[in-house]
Amino acid sequence: SAVAINELVAISSATAAISLGAIAPNESSSVVTVALSGATRGDSIFLTIDANYPNAAANRDVTVMCSSSSTAGEVHVWGVNSTLTSVTPTAGTVIRLTRINHPSYL
Repeated sequence: SAVAINELVAISSATAAISLGAIAPNESSSVVTVALSGATRGDSIFLTIDANYPNAAANRDVTVMCSSSSTAGEVHVWGVNSTLTSVTPTAGTVIRLTRINHPSYL
C-alpha cells in the first residue's frame, strides 16, 4: 500500500545541556547522545542552540549538528571546529531538539 510521504505523524521537543569537550582543528567532536522521547531512526531532527552561544569567542567557530539514532528515544549531537586551533565550546550549552516523525523511513 502507498504511504503519503508528506504526512506528519508526530512532533516532540526536548531541552538538553550538552558538553562537547575539546574539538581539534578542522575536526569534529565525539558524538553526544541525548534522550528525546519518541525519537526513532529517520526522524527529522532540528537543533536550536542557546541564543547566548555565539557570544562566547570559543563558540564562534564551532557548528553544532545532530541526527536521529538507530536506537529509539535517542538523538546524536556533535560539533565541528572550522579553525586551525583547538576549541572547547562552553560546557553545558543549552540546546532544544525538535523531532518530526514521518510515517515511514525510506
